[in-house]
Amino acid sequence: MTGFYSMLIQSSDADHAFLVTFPELAGETPETPGDRYGEAARNGQDALEGLLATFQARKLPLPPPSLNVDSEASGWVGRTSPTA
Repeated sequence: MTGFYSMLIQSSDADHAFLVTFPELAGETPETPGDRYGEAARNGQDALEGLLATFQARKLPLPPPSLNVDSEASGWVGRTSPTA
């Protein structure tokens, strides 16, 4: 089975930036900022890939990802499988 981690991108009026968090990985990652939405999304993707690589390198169990049938269209990222 393949799953997807959700990426939440929120506008921060105080910082005039966008903040990225990963709900399934709460407490595991800091907020990842970007001045523009697209930049925040790219930074978030990079952060998620790095975090997943760290989990795998340390042989730590990955938190279960969310599943979504229309994941590509809804902005879900971080594809993983039980054998990864």
